Amino acid sequence: TAFPHKMGSLGNLQTFAEVVALSRAWRVVVAMPERAAVDTWLVGLADLALAASGADVLFLEWSLGVRLFVVSIARGRFLLFCKYLRYAVHLSKVTAQVPKLRHPVVTKILLADACLFPLVIVILMAAAILE
Repeated sequence: TAFPHKMGSLGNLQTFAEVVALSRAWRVVVAMPERAAVDTWLVGLADLALAASGADVLFLEWSLGVRLFVVSIARGRFLLFCKYLRYAVHLSKVTAQVPKLRHPVVTKILLADACLFPLVIVILMAAAILE
């Protein structure tokens, strides 16, 4: 019989990662029950969608704590990205509409932002991920 203390270092690392992920999930449950409910709902929805598709996906093999951790982090980064995008659009709109903020170079900058919109999106995504 194998005892937990005789497992290899990879098994210990995996167990440690699962404990950390599950304890983070419990912290979210205690601190923000609404967020935990949405994260759990998204994990269940992803499980149903992946199981129904019949795809052999590694996500389904992860423990519940790790799946909650991944979904919670991804959802938080997506919401942060949406916040940054809203701010960028608001700033561009206000700069274009308020006469006091108009400067000859502002029109060129706004035109460059419009032309390079995919690059602006990538920069905002990188900022959200690195936050």
